Order: sequence, then structure tokens, then C-alpha cells
Amino acid sequence: MSETYKQAPRLIHRGNKFQNQGRFFYQLPQSLMSNIFYELSGKHGNQIKLMCALIGTAGDGTFRVSRRWMMEQTGMDESGYTRARKALIDRGWLT
Repeated sequence: MSETYKQAPRLIHRGNKFQNQGRFFYQLPQSLMSNIFYELSGKHGNQIKLMCALIGTAGDGTFRVSRRWMMEQTGMDESGYTRARKALIDRGWLT
């Protein structure tokens, strides 16, 4: 098998991404995520995780985001969550 690195790889998903999904799933607008990835470096991983969870979750007011739920969804501990949230508030991205 000959590998070439002169062309971008194709993205092929195996299986249905929405198979066995309940009513809830993350939906992330690509243009918004591109801006977040541009502004935050890899050193800001918890901030990126927090933004993905917040942006991907229904924002119509029917869902309340608790600290506990956010930590369960992102795998962050309490101090990591607190630091990420404070950094995003300082950046003006959260109020």
C-alpha cells in the first residue's frame, strides 16, 4: 500500500454517527468552532472542551447547565472547570 502525504486525507465515517442516539447530541457550527480553534491554542484544552459543550448543547433556555453536569460531560475536575470558566469570563466569552 502506497501512502502519499501530498494530498489531504479523506474523512470517512464508519457507521451512522447518529445511530443509537437519543434525543440529545452536540451540534457545533463549523465557522464558530474555527474561530474558537483559531483563538485558543492546545494549551487551552479545558476552555475548548467547555466551549464545545456549551455551544453544542441546546441554548433555547430549556436546559440548565450545572457545574456537576459540565464536569461529567467534559471529564474536568472542579479546579480545571473553575479555571477554564474564569478564563472564558475574562476573555469576554461567558457572562
